[in-house]
Amino acid sequence: LLTLRRLRVRVRDPVKLAYIAFCEKLKSRGIVREPAEGPVAYADRVSGARPDLETVVRRFIALYVALRYARASGPQEVGRLQQLAREFSP
Repeated sequence: LLTLRRLRVRVRDPVKLAYIAFCEKLKSRGIVREPAEGPVAYADRVSGARPDLETVVRRFIALYVALRYARASGPQEVGRLQQLAREFSP
């Protein structure tokens, strides 16, 4: 029972949810993030496969990394990340 509860963990972090949405949009275009692939490595691979997306991908990933790993968060930055994820159209 405890194992089943752990499997049903829901993501509530808005930064992580924006990243998941971003990755899902790329996945729908055939650029799937590998399980052990970090965000910067993923951005590098996406930029190589789709140079036309490089600017927007790098902007999104830079903000994501700052919010997720540098803990430089504020409501405006989180809102900007969410907006970038919504508007992203590969």
